[in-house]
Amino acid sequence: LAAASLSSAAAANGYKHARVVPGVLPADSIAKLHDHVGTLRLLGKTSRDGTNRKYGEVAVEPEDLKRILKSIDDNREVHETTNLRSTLITGDTEPHMDGGEFREDEDVVLVILNDNEGAYLQIGEDEVQVKAGTLVSFKGNMVVHNTAVPSGTEVRLLGPIASRDLTDFPFADVSSDL
Repeated sequence: LAAASLSSAAAANGYKHARVVPGVLPADSIAKLHDHVGTLRLLGKTSRDGTNRKYGEVAVEPEDLKRILKSIDDNREVHETTNLRSTLITGDTEPHMDGGEFREDEDVVLVILNDNEGAYLQIGEDEVQVKAGTLVSFKGNMVVHNTAVPSGTEVRLLGPIASRDLTDFPFADVSSDL
């Protein structure tokens, strides 16, 4: 998404910095991804940064990838299952801006995989409730953000995914003049 497109989409849904699209994935897909992300705890996966976040990968089916892409205004076809990053968060995260693998002015994309009434994503001034099936995108290198998670609960995410990583799938060639 271009910065102007994200800004107008965020404003259209009542947020200043975040684009929030509820109901991106159907319940059966959410359940499957949710359960897989939960295995990060069982497998003893540890945080790469010493925090309460655990990272892994989850296989995402082509139909679900199409839904995610469509929600960020990309209508290309996807034909193969693709592994994407997943995250299990078991406590508050520190306010931060993304660096490293996320480029300047690049969208960070998340899909929330569980409901947690007390948890929320704080993105600048925006507070996004944790609701399963909701896609959230924002400029991770430009906006301070964090996740608030009540003690004894968790947030399961597909992502964070750099928007450019959503273009690395095997797509149908739709540029042909045939």
